[in-house]
Amino acid sequence: MIAALALLAFAAPSSIDQVVVYPDRARVTRSLQLACGPAAVAEFDALPEAADPASLRASVSGGELRGLRTEERTRDQAYAPEAAALEKRILALEDQERLAQDALDGQQQSAALAQAYLRSAASGIARELAAPPRSLAAWQKGLEGSLQAEVQSLDGAAAGRAALRAIDERLGEVRADMAKLVIARQRRERVAQVIVSCPAGGTARVSLNYLVGGASWSPLYEARADPASGRVALSTYATVQQATGEPWKDASVLLSTAAPLESATPPEIEPLLLSAQKREPPKNVLATRTEAANHAEAGEGKGSGGGGMAARDQGLSVQLEVPGRSDVPGDGTPVRLLVGQTPLAAHFATRCAPAALPFAFRVADLVDETPYPLLPGPVERFWKGAFLGALPLDRIAVGAPFHLTFGVDDRVKVKREVLEEVQREKGFFGTSHRLRYGYRLLVERYGQQSGDVELTEQIPVSELDDVKVTIDETTTAGYQQNAQDGRLTWKLQLAPGERKTLELHFHVDIPGSYDSEQL
Repeated sequence: MIAALALLAFAAPSSIDQVVVYPDRARVTRSLQLACGPAAVAEFDALPEAADPASLRASVSGGELRGLRTEERTRDQAYAPEAAALEKRILALEDQERLAQDALDGQQQSAALAQAYLRSAASGIARELAAPPRSLAAWQKGLEGSLQAEVQSLDGAAAGRAALRAIDERLGEVRADMAKLVIARQRRERVAQVIVSCPAGGTARVSLNYLVGGASWSPLYEARADPASGRVALSTYATVQQATGEPWKDASVLLSTAAPLESATPPEIEPLLLSAQKREPPKNVLATRTEAANHAEAGEGKGSGGGGMAARDQGLSVQLEVPGRSDVPGDGTPVRLLVGQTPLAAHFATRCAPAALPFAFRVADLVDETPYPLLPGPVERFWKGAFLGALPLDRIAVGAPFHLTFGVDDRVKVKREVLEEVQREKGFFGTSHRLRYGYRLLVERYGQQSGDVELTEQIPVSELDDVKVTIDETTTAGYQQNAQDGRLTWKLQLAPGERKTLELHFHVDIPGSYDSEQL
């Protein structure tokens, strides 16, 4: 029935119109123009093996969708023209091979005949030399002619053998292609046929979309810092690869942040049980917070979407539109596509934490002003055009603050010296402990330019009310304190060659019933 209906209308070959790439698969949309009729059939052949038959969906513009059917068939007819062309090439090369072999045989026969003449001439010359009177002129002429004929025949034979080898190589390649084609013609392919009803004489546009596995994309960012303008140009790239066997040629590519394998069903809320266990002394009462504190980063805003970037809000996800049309081969070769570029306003600063590393770093504080959240991926950093390397970037929400580091600032030198780290008793009979700490921080700026430096230190944070952490009055003033993680930050202005010294002093008072942990 389908075969009969297919005769009622003509459709141009389908082409891939759009591809939505997910992190673990892709949705491909093919389209074609169909000549209308009461039961016109649009055929989409050579669907990839990675296509999910249950995901096939059809739509019609300019007509009415009557049905959709799929079937499997061998590829014999699809490869018939290519097979005929290869067969024709094989026959032509075999004819060339026969002609080249005949020419080679003729050259070899001529060489053999020339060698016979050469032997005859040599024998005649030997007789003339043995029996005077000697008449060598004729024999010498015959000898020279025989030698010249032999050389020409040998040269011709060598050229003939080279030509024959070249023909044999081409013939072997074509026969290998024919062997592959024979195997390909035996494979089965899935074909989709869409039945459309529309007024005769017109045309309708028929689209077929389906899900395929073996496709994915991952983000890659490029951050170019321009401290003179106070901006960071953030370029977003997508590395797309797919091994479906179906190349995506001149297709509109959309990148989705959704993962179809993950369910959008809300989680079940399990009972939250609270239990306690008696804690006997001695107790450790201080948390040594030497790790970097991660602050909660949340932001509001939809982003400006500079640089011509386009993002489509899908509720639980975002689709990023790659500008223009793109080509992605179907053999798994990765392709890097530029999604867009957004200039971000940046606050540049030189920051150091000498307790962790004796270096100062160039840092840019940014806000995600793109129209989509930044997904986890590597970010390649450039400072005034110089490549600094790549670092991982965590997921950043739209409108959320984040920062990027642009390498070490060699113009700033920092040093940390320990002044005291001692413990002494306080009160009667050792009823409490006091831990005292003191540090000297040295910051010096080199070069010809002045600049600001942010220096950060950290003090421990008490988790119990009866354990007190106190900053001494001898600590250099001008710092800002974050009570949650115990960080103290000084913002310094340094002229070229200027050196500043800071001091940090604090003590910890612990009841005698607890054990203290030396920091």
